[in-house]
Amino acid sequence: MKKIPIKTVSFILAIILLLLGYHTYIHLNIDRERFDNSWGYETEVSYSEMNAEPIVGDLGGNVILITFENDGNLIYKILDKTGNIIKEGSEDISKLNKNKSNHLELIGEELFFITEGNLYNLDFDENIGFSEKILVKENVEGYNFVDENNFTLYNSREVFSCEYKEGKLIQNQVFTLDEDKIIDAFVLNKNGNSILITYREKSPEEINVYYNLVNFDKEPVEIGKIKSVYNIYKGSTKNTINDGVLTVSTNFVEYGQQGSKTLKKLLYSINLKNQELLYSKVINSNKFKDVINFEDIIDLETVNGEVHLIGSGFNSENNYTEKNDIFVAKINSSGDFYDKSFISNTFRYSLNPAILDIDGDVYSFWLEVEGGMYQVMYNSNNDEFIEISSGIKTEEVKDAVLKASSGPFFALSMLLIKSSFMIILFFAVLAVAYMVMYNKNIFEEDEKKRKIILIGIFIIINLISFNFNYIEGTRLSQTPDYLIGGASNILVPIFINLLSVGAFYILDKEKEEMGIMWKLIFLLVLDSFIANLIYTPFIMINKIII
Repeated sequence: MKKIPIKTVSFILAIILLLLGYHTYIHLNIDRERFDNSWGYETEVSYSEMNAEPIVGDLGGNVILITFENDGNLIYKILDKTGNIIKEGSEDISKLNKNKSNHLELIGEELFFITEGNLYNLDFDENIGFSEKILVKENVEGYNFVDENNFTLYNSREVFSCEYKEGKLIQNQVFTLDEDKIIDAFVLNKNGNSILITYREKSPEEINVYYNLVNFDKEPVEIGKIKSVYNIYKGSTKNTINDGVLTVSTNFVEYGQQGSKTLKKLLYSINLKNQELLYSKVINSNKFKDVINFEDIIDLETVNGEVHLIGSGFNSENNYTEKNDIFVAKINSSGDFYDKSFISNTFRYSLNPAILDIDGDVYSFWLEVEGGMYQVMYNSNNDEFIEISSGIKTEEVKDAVLKASSGPFFALSMLLIKSSFMIILFFAVLAVAYMVMYNKNIFEEDEKKRKIILIGIFIIINLISFNFNYIEGTRLSQTPDYLIGGASNILVPIFINLLSVGAFYILDKEKEEMGIMWKLIFLLVLDSFIANLIYTPFIMINKIII
């Protein structure tokens, strides 16, 4: 029975364990990378089986979060500011079937929705959950809530200006348009004056947006116009009011030739104090303020006197994924965006965000694609949440260890791919070296000198080929500076050579009867394996150009 080289095997295992510890550290750093230290680390708080934005509301300083299962059942959770679940429950489709309802919104402790052309709501009680559905108004196609004094309902011809106080809907005015089909509307009553905003479908290819000063005999002012080659689909409308200034964003899909479609947002703002249109602009979702792949679902909220927008887009600063992350930006009085920051960092696609203000703190929720369902993530700039979420969780360490443990297998699979150039070059030079040594009588006379020459040839070839194998041949922009670029292109392979040559000499002492050629092959394989293992976290994460 052949003797196992215990010292050699132990030395190799020690190298692997050392690098696995390094990999765990790297994966933890990647998972916990932040792009804005004024926000915490995202935390999973719920799930959704539907690709629909989470519905969130303020529940006496806590947050109520609503998502849905595939059959339309409602799932709700009550969370504190740190993301801890205080209470949770579900309601079956007898109260609300998401598959047959639309335009869901939490207003206070009531959930409003439209089913079969009628407006309903559900009252929420922490002890019993949601009430049976209550009919609010018939013949309603949509509604917009700005505040309790400005609750607008509409159908294709009529707009209803209402107030909603203490659970009661009070109708103030009715406006009728005979010439155009209404597909969205706002009525705002401020300072004794009313403003009527209407989205009018002129044709399947054109939608115009106007506002009227209701108490003045003037022609309506055009806010914006969306036109398409074939037809237009109007999506959701979000709004917020800040010191008497209304900001609105509405999604549109323009359909063009050969089924092409373009996502656009109409963003505008009206000063309700003097009834002036401050700005109106159309944003192409393909490119938004240096954010590529800007998703159509966004949310608006006023926090501490500033209008915040939350959306999903590609983060060019995230070197570890090409999937969308969640960002928050502020909008000034001219419609310009500033203080943009990304608040999520995962390898999953992040979309459908919602934002909530509670006592000046921002609470954000969104979905992340996970297999056949969606994880609901939470983040906040609340100081208590930042402090708690900054601590490394046991689950994060387990996840990092699991990712790191796959490194050796990946490194083995890359042996021939990443080291083929070095192997070919080494054996080509080795053939020449053997001929020279035979001619000089070095091969038979001095075995020690022969090993030194061969090791020296290996190190030189390794230094020559390393840059090609691991630097130029692979896009590793996310690799730390100490592993790529400058002096590291020499120091890193020398460090790897020290480890592999050390293992070679341990094996040489333990297995003196083994031929020099087998020991050289061992040296080549081990050196390549260690190099692959060092760079494994970065090679596995990014797309490779070999």
